Amino acid sequence: MSLLEKLPHTVSHLRKTYARDQYIGNTTDTEELATSVRCWIQTVGQSEVQQYEKADQLITHKVYYKTQPTLRPGDLIRVTAGPSYVGKDFNFESLADASAGLGKLFKVMVNEENNVPVTFAG
Repeated sequence: MSLLEKLPHTVSHLRKTYARDQYIGNTTDTEELATSVRCWIQTVGQSEVQQYEKADQLITHKVYYKTQPTLRPGDLIRVTAGPSYVGKDFNFESLADASAGLGKLFKVMVNEENNVPVTFAG
């Protein structure tokens, strides 16, 4: 069995929606775009982090899909099942093609939700 036949993670794709509450404050909600999507999530290496920093993108992980996902910047990927990352949310950053042997995978670069760079004032 090849990797293309059995990707280890299952995720849902979510899109953030914004509205006003009764006090004219901003509220954020999510709408479900897709569920039970198979993928493979991996952490990125330092060279990939540096490559995407040049484009002002903060990335922590890459997600591989068999088909091209219909995601746009700001969308969330929520891990619902798999050997790791269950319950975590990832922010979509960008899409890049990746080959896997004779097959083709679609690689999505993501940032772990709430992973904000820290700056210290001194």
